[in-house]
Amino acid sequence: MREYFIKNITNKNNLNQIILELDNLVDFYLNFRNKKNKSLPFIKKNLHKKMVTLAKKDRKLFGKFFDASQCIPSLHSLNSNLLKDIKKIFNFKLIQIGDYPRLRLDLPDNRNNDPWHQEAMNYDAPRDSITLWLPLVKMYKSLGRLEIKRDSKKIGLLKYSTHKTRPYFRVCKKSLNKLPSWKPYVPFGKFIVFNHAVPHRSTRNVSKKFVRISIQIRYNFLDNKVYNNANYIPTTPRLVSRQEVSNFESKRSFKI
Repeated sequence: MREYFIKNITNKNNLNQIILELDNLVDFYLNFRNKKNKSLPFIKKNLHKKMVTLAKKDRKLFGKFFDASQCIPSLHSLNSNLLKDIKKIFNFKLIQIGDYPRLRLDLPDNRNNDPWHQEAMNYDAPRDSITLWLPLVKMYKSLGRLEIKRDSKKIGLLKYSTHKTRPYFRVCKKSLNKLPSWKPYVPFGKFIVFNHAVPHRSTRNVSKKFVRISIQIRYNFLDNKVYNNANYIPTTPRLVSRQEVSNFESKRSFKI
């Protein structure tokens, strides 16, 4: 399996609908009552300012807005279109969605930047599992692009340590030195998919006024030779929610 692909999404209308619903949601949390008809370009231009305003006004309230944004209907309806795209790319018939789509809202202050990691460190799933990432904004360089390491096919699972505070998984930097880095440009309307062995990280959002809005979805292929029911269950929710990651390896049922 190739390390990564960058492809066009079949239907952009679904992405625009997510933006519209996100705008309505932030208006609710800001207590905006102005319901005049607004064009999509106007909404895209002003959505960032409203989210930054909410975060500065009340960080806890922004957290509640963020939690609510994970439930907007258009975000979850995105799956049916993307599944068709994934099947065409990888020529697999049986695909399981590894978890629900996750909307990321990375503010300009960039408090939660993900360091170098592999998805295999977090998910007890076979090598053929993949992560899909797509932006809902124009990906200016200042927003902080996804950075990946190339030529990772033969490295397996990198050495890492586990911690009870962020970042929970910390990669041994020496294991990354020999791999070339790449910051792919993924514009609105396209997505990148990469397998769980590919090391990657978020880079800093230094735009000062824009929010990096993106979506992550993980998929598992069920018609590969190593399929096992136990391998497709995310590593115990209790372990993740309580950040008790010190015994992660003892609970892992699949070795990448």
